[in-house]
Amino acid sequence: MKKRFGIIAGIVIITSFMSVCQCFAKLGGQVFFRGSYAQLSVDRGDDALMSPNDKDGWGVGAGLHLPIAIDPFFKNDILGEIMLSYYSFSNDVGVDEKQNAVFTALIGPRYRIHLAEPGTPLSRLQPFVGVGMLFGVISPPSNDVSYLDIGVQPSIGIDYTLPCTDDSISLGIDYRYSFFAHDVGRNEDFQNVGVYLGINF
Repeated sequence: MKKRFGIIAGIVIITSFMSVCQCFAKLGGQVFFRGSYAQLSVDRGDDALMSPNDKDGWGVGAGLHLPIAIDPFFKNDILGEIMLSYYSFSNDVGVDEKQNAVFTALIGPRYRIHLAEPGTPLSRLQPFVGVGMLFGVISPPSNDVSYLDIGVQPSIGIDYTLPCTDDSISLGIDYRYSFFAHDVGRNEDFQNVGVYLGINF
């Protein structure tokens, strides 16, 4: 009896796993690695722990796009985005250069648009829009000695699936703006434009 139950349970688990895999394959998920140019809305020159600094900087990040659902009206993909990013905005003070860094964690939905039927050249181009809740850590702390902040980050961009890789690799470009709640006592908002390499699954 136990052996029969084990066989039935095994069949159920395997069937469920295959169904989940088919669902993911139909929707399309992605692991991506991103690099970006970033710019603060204001510099941190007035902070006690900082000297006058440059608003320009760079960022690196990595994340996941996970399939959630299909839009019932336009048959586009609704994905969940999870991304961790690090941004560096250096002081423009020569040998006394100090680093102004921001670490962010983002989670939110992404809406991916299909421009054409699958299998056509145009279908490889997929514009998207998204918005996510943002958790930020700034370094060094502000004058209030605070370093944690929350915010929101809208994004827009386009993804291109490479035809020579069996649709397993994508290249993309996007623009993002990070709006913070300014709970740290100063404005840490910044914008960035980036490119990314995606591994599709």
